[in-house]
Amino acid sequence: MQQAELAKPVIDVDRGVTIRQIVKFDKTNQHKFEGDIKYGGLTVYMYKDEPGVYYDVHGNKVPEGIAKLAGYPIDKLAKARRRKEALLAFDEQMRQQLAMEPDEESRVLAEDGDWAVMSLPNGRAKIVDKETGASITPITLPEKDALLLLKELTNAATDTKMAANPETPSSKGK
Repeated sequence: MQQAELAKPVIDVDRGVTIRQIVKFDKTNQHKFEGDIKYGGLTVYMYKDEPGVYYDVHGNKVPEGIAKLAGYPIDKLAKARRRKEALLAFDEQMRQQLAMEPDEESRVLAEDGDWAVMSLPNGRAKIVDKETGASITPITLPEKDALLLLKELTNAATDTKMAANPETPSSKGK
């Protein structure tokens, strides 16, 4: 029973996979659906999202030479693999460069209550919840507008607190 479990394929066909098998050729170069004696009809898999990376039925990587015997255009797919790797590296580099994390360019312009106005490059700003750090607006604002919005938010919060609790020290003296 343990041998049967080891023989289970681990290739995820729902992910999108190209399947080719090493087969024998006759004298007219026509495919015969018989396993090659040397490789025993080895099936070679390649995921569509991983061009140029080849696997056997157990998920082990297969050398390009064997993939070529199975009929894969290895030169074209190797170029596609290098292109994808370069794009992923560039994407990661851009993510790191464009990350909007607090640093020397991002500083607190004003704080009041639970909110703070954070300065961003190019005269923009965002209003964040001081406890969570989450922005309360979906887009950044000009610094002047962000400061006005903060003033409106704190006035509305103060008015709400005063309406909920009329016995404040400022109302006792009146």
